[in-house]
Amino acid sequence: MRGRCVACLLVLSSAFAPASARDAPKQPFIARTHVVAPLKVGDFVLEGTRYDPANKLAGVAIRYFLPGQEETRIDLFVYPHGRGDGEDALDQGMRDFRATLEAAEQAGYYRGLTVADAVEFDVPLPSALPDAAEPAETAAEPPTAATADPDPAEARRIAMLAELLGEGRHVDGRMIELAYDYPGQAEGEWLPMHSRGYLLYRHLYFFKGRISAAGSRIDAAAFAALADRAMRDLVPAVQAYNIGSCGDTTITIDSNLSGEDAADMFMRQLVAAQTSSEAGNCHAEPDPAELAALADGAEVVVIEYAPGDWGGN
Repeated sequence: MRGRCVACLLVLSSAFAPASARDAPKQPFIARTHVVAPLKVGDFVLEGTRYDPANKLAGVAIRYFLPGQEETRIDLFVYPHGRGDGEDALDQGMRDFRATLEAAEQAGYYRGLTVADAVEFDVPLPSALPDAAEPAETAAEPPTAATADPDPAEARRIAMLAELLGEGRHVDGRMIELAYDYPGQAEGEWLPMHSRGYLLYRHLYFFKGRISAAGSRIDAAAFAALADRAMRDLVPAVQAYNIGSCGDTTITIDSNLSGEDAADMFMRQLVAAQTSSEAGNCHAEPDPAELAALADGAEVVVIEYAPGDWGGN
């Protein structure tokens, strides 16, 4: 495991060239986003996507369904937000979310709207570390002196890497419970609905989930379990692959530091930069092979931005 972590450190450090080595003109914060919606995520199946280039700030609407539960509408909206603290972004996003719900009620799309207080709804992400399990013959070998007594400074840096890539990674989110009546097909008919709204901050975008079903078609407990499961499966699977300068970083090391302290400072900044770049899913240039792999078994919607679209990011 130690050898694998050291290899990961080398890969990460090579991903960040010194500022002086980057001579290309600065790109817009995000010039293009590829929103990737897999055709199938676990048991959930993609029904379709919708995007209006004339209203790009509304983002991409994605609808999934669960075979056998087609009466439950599972909608995910992926729309731009920008860089910022996750909790502050969610506070702002939830205020906007509630405002759109109230506006929809006033417009007559439904009636009797009640909205519960938002609760935390974080979605776990898989560990990015290699499998810690070693082959049996390797495990049976006696430990070398280096393995038995690792260098403390190197051990600290490996621990920082494990914190970055290991267990506990998640997407910050909130959930609100909704109840309202929705117009039926018959004149004057109103159907009581189960509904949940979700808001998560990922890849510099908001991922907003709206999941609803008629109360007569599914009981409240089963609906809640299905809605939570849908979001926990879909949010990690859907991507906003960003191309632009959003991943740019500069690492500065104090020349007066000792070699060990300089290495620690470098690793701390590297971890912070990699965390930010990964959270934003930012790429200076598109990787054709990576995009082709993402598009395999998925529907991809491309959003093209003008240089000023992202403003202050």
